[in-house]
Amino acid sequence: MIVKNGKIVLEDKVIEQGWIKIEDSKIVQIEAGTTDLPGLDVEGKWILPGFIDCHVHGGYGVDFEFGDAKRFEHFSKNIVQEGVTTYVQASVTNSTANNLKYLTEFQNFMQQKDSQVGKCLGAHFEGPFISPDKKGAHELSLLQKPTIAELQKLMEVNPQLVKSLPMLLNCKMGNLQNLY
Repeated sequence: MIVKNGKIVLEDKVIEQGWIKIEDSKIVQIEAGTTDLPGLDVEGKWILPGFIDCHVHGGYGVDFEFGDAKRFEHFSKNIVQEGVTTYVQASVTNSTANNLKYLTEFQNFMQQKDSQVGKCLGAHFEGPFISPDKKGAHELSLLQKPTIAELQKLMEVNPQLVKSLPMLLNCKMGNLQNLY
């Protein structure tokens, strides 16, 4: 496939008029100028890489806490219209029971790779392992001390799904204080 007559954004410059050759879903050639090869004429529009959103809670009527495989698929098909081609689905702080429920539904979606338009890399959990002193808008009653047992519960669903699980600790002068 050829995409031609576009402004192409590269890492270090913009090609004001150029064309791209794509084979097997991979860009194999980028050239400045015009081509007589048949293809999609974008008539001077911008051509740029897809964005990666490393922290998205949802959109299009879907969020992590109320998602199921069909709704996650709906999100995946719609996020690309914003220019996002790859993303990490994020949650807010929840109870362990709810996190396990949401993660199980999310796993069902992630196993259906063919239904994904935007590529989801996995899940980001904002909590519950946050110091009460650093909780921001997170609900205090849902915060927990990090323990191996709690982490194992999440990993037992599927260790490949959880991509980040921050632990915001209460630190002072480089020394850990009483965390909770």
